[in-house]
Amino acid sequence: MSDDALQTLLSQFSYFIAEQNFDHQDWERITTEQGAVDTARKIDRFFRSWKWGDEDRAHNTLRFLKVLCDRGDEDTALAIMGQAYDLVGGADAEELEGYPALQALEDEQITHADTVPLFTHTAKSFIDIENTTDDFYDDLIENINKCYRIGVYDGTFVLTRKLLENLVIDLLRKEYPKSYLRMYYIPEYGRFRNFSELLEVFEYRLKDYQSYSNGMNRELISDINRFRESANSDAHSIVRNPEQEEIKDLGEDAEHAAKVMFRALRNMD
Repeated sequence: MSDDALQTLLSQFSYFIAEQNFDHQDWERITTEQGAVDTARKIDRFFRSWKWGDEDRAHNTLRFLKVLCDRGDEDTALAIMGQAYDLVGGADAEELEGYPALQALEDEQITHADTVPLFTHTAKSFIDIENTTDDFYDDLIENINKCYRIGVYDGTFVLTRKLLENLVIDLLRKEYPKSYLRMYYIPEYGRFRNFSELLEVFEYRLKDYQSYSNGMNRELISDINRFRESANSDAHSIVRNPEQEEIKDLGEDAEHAAKVMFRALRNMD
C-alpha cells in the first residue's frame, strides 16, 4: 500500500469508527492484544474521548494510528484497524461509498487475522468457567483465554482484572439498592469507584454475601488482591511483558475467585 493510500485509509477509518457502536473498552482490548496499549495511553485524551463519546475521538484515533505508522508499525496499525472493523461488522454499501478507502479492510491480506504478531501459542485456557451470568462475561472470558493462548500475557492480566472488577461491581449493585449508590458509584463523575475502593467496600460487606455462595471469605479477597495490587485503578501499570510461568500462576486464583462470585450472582436472582 502506498503512503498516500495508507494516510487516506487512516483518516477515513478514524471517522468511520467514530460513527459506530464502539467504546474505550473495545479500544483497550484491541490495543492490548496488539501490543500497542502503551502507545494509545500516551495519546492525550484518546481513551477518555472514547469513554465519554466526545467529538474529538475521531481526531484522537487518527493521531494514534499516525504515531504507529510514523515509527514504522504500519502492520500494527493495519491489524488494529482490521480488528476494529471486524468487530463492528464492517461497512455497508452506503458507508463504503462515503469512505471508499475502507475497501482495503475488506481485503483479507490486511485483516487482523493475518497481521497479528507471532507469539508462542498454547492450547490451554487461562481460566475455565462455563456457568457465567450473561454474554458480556462469556465474551470477556473468551478474550482472556484468546490472549493467553497466543502469548499476550499483559492482555491476559488486564482483561482478567476487568473480569474480577466487574464481578465485584455487579455484586455490590445487586445487594445494595440505589439509596446506597455512593457506596460504589460517583454520580458527579458518572463512574464507578476505583478497584481498590470497590474491593475495600466489598471486603467490609463480605458477611452479607456468605449466604449466597461458599467461599466468601478472606481467601477470596486475597485472590482478587493479586490483581488489584499489581495494577492501579485504570490498569495503567501492569506486570510488564510477564512470562507464561508468571501469569499462569494467577490463573487458578482468578478462576476460583470468579466462580465464587458467579455462584453468588446466580443465587441472588
